[in-house]
Amino acid sequence: FRLKCQEILSEMRRQGLKRYWVADISGIHKTTLRRWLSGHITTVKGDNVFKLAETLGQHWQQIAERV
Repeated sequence: FRLKCQEILSEMRRQGLKRYWVADISGIHKTTLRRWLSGHITTVKGDNVFKLAETLGQHWQQIAERV
């Protein structure tokens, strides 16, 4: 999967969420989340996409696309 970083960041801003909180709740290390959202890591495992989508209250297709 490839994350839609801008959509994720926009949703986090809209909800007033901090990266460390999203990382903690989703079970994703905060450094990993930072690297995903900055574009340093381009592909993400499906399980992590689903956890992140659930944390944000979004469907996975809103925050990622299959590659």
